Amino acid sequence: MPTEAEVEAYMFNRVNEIRAQNGLRSYRPDAELFEAADAHSTDMLARDYFSHRSPEGESAGNRMKEAGYSWSGWSEIIARSSDNGVAEYADADRLLNLWMNSPGHRSAILSTTSTEAGFGIEYGEYNGRSNVMGTGVFGRPTSAEAAESDKFVPTTDDWFA
Repeated sequence: MPTEAEVEAYMFNRVNEIRAQNGLRSYRPDAELFEAADAHSTDMLARDYFSHRSPEGESAGNRMKEAGYSWSGWSEIIARSSDNGVAEYADADRLLNLWMNSPGHRSAILSTTSTEAGFGIEYGEYNGRSNVMGTGVFGRPTSAEAAESDKFVPTTDDWFA
């Protein structure tokens, strides 16, 4: 059984496979974007809401800045699905299928302006039912952000160590 971090890494790699199939460059992973995405998925489950904005009105851009990411552009996609509460790679495929079948979400995945991405996959109860909650954030970094050393290659062995 994979960990949530392994499912997130799988999602990231699958998105880049889809981008390659469409003649696009791969997104670069960014730890701060993974943190922002994960925090949003966690918050939506903890407070039982499903929205791009928090109950206080905070946007993905705010969450990205709070995680330390300096952006010159961004987008966010969210999805949820009923689940058995156990982390599985099939969950990432199911969420990705939802996104790719939605024109707005698909355009974020196939963006030609964003260059970095991060994903947050969390498991828990939403509206009293077991769900998997997914958030993807895509950023175009400022020049200072692009020069940071927190860029990494996702692996399933040593995700954030």
